[in-house]
Amino acid sequence: MFESLKKKSLKSSLAFTIILAAIGIGLAAWFAVGTWYVVTGYVSFVELEPDEISNQWVALNLRENWGSFAETTETSSSTHMSKTINVYYVILSGDDYSTDFKYMAVNVPADYERRMEQMADNSSYSDPIFLSGRIRKMDDEIYRYFKEYMLDGGLTEEQFEQFTLPYYIKVYPDEQLENVCTVAAFLFGVLLIVLAVIRLVKAASGSYLKKLKA
Repeated sequence: MFESLKKKSLKSSLAFTIILAAIGIGLAAWFAVGTWYVVTGYVSFVELEPDEISNQWVALNLRENWGSFAETTETSSSTHMSKTINVYYVILSGDDYSTDFKYMAVNVPADYERRMEQMADNSSYSDPIFLSGRIRKMDDEIYRYFKEYMLDGGLTEEQFEQFTLPYYIKVYPDEQLENVCTVAAFLFGVLLIVLAVIRLVKAASGSYLKKLKA
């Protein structure tokens, strides 16, 4: 009886430990990059070469954009009215002195729309818009809208492949809250990993068996 109970207890403990470790490793790995940039500071977007752009957290003073090509809306279940949540705009990588640049996108909250539209409509718009967020890869739907917009704007298929990147900068409505959540999720992941290690050490040392015998 004791041996059977002991085996069941060890299996249950091992399974729970593996789940803890898996969740912890997943959280820590997913939020590690974001936590690094929150702690050390964002990368200057204009200093990134096109082949360096991937999933960094970046900051920039945007001075021009080439219009919007997609937006995300939200419909109220009570009023059935829709409102814009965020908007995608075409931007360029690099700065005014870059010789190697690519078209990509930035996704901004709807609060930025008026200023972004003014910038798109006026090539001499002089007030830069400070933006910061994380670079993400476009999903298939957004990439399709992006491609259609650029082709309609005059690019050929060949030019599109040569002069664009399938990335966008995700600007969050509340950056400070996003940073806190990112760091908190990373630390929680680390905590789960530590708890999993402690459980493994206890299991290896026979602590759980001693409790069963007692």
